Amino acid sequence: MSGTDDGYTQVHFGSMAEAEEDFKQAYRALREELDSLDPELRRDLAPWVGKANSAYEVEHTNWTNAADDMALTIQSFGSTLTQIHGTYQDAENAATRLWSSS
Repeated sequence: MSGTDDGYTQVHFGSMAEAEEDFKQAYRALREELDSLDPELRRDLAPWVGKANSAYEVEHTNWTNAADDMALTIQSFGSTLTQIHGTYQDAENAATRLWSSS
């Protein structure tokens, strides 16, 4: 999508579809990384006990929540772009039908 000097918005459906797929791939890659990272950390940090372990657990929870929020935001961007793409495509189809029926 890009704005033009005449007040219209140009929509490039191919670019939108690519961006949708990019967001889906980014979400999947982030989820895979997060899902594999935790077991590795748990294994490596298993010997920790006491206050160090407790402090880690607090920060781990904070970090996990923030990472999950980031993943959901990326997923939401992709979903929103899919909706926008569909809306623009519907408008394009409606305009085509309008001009075709005249």
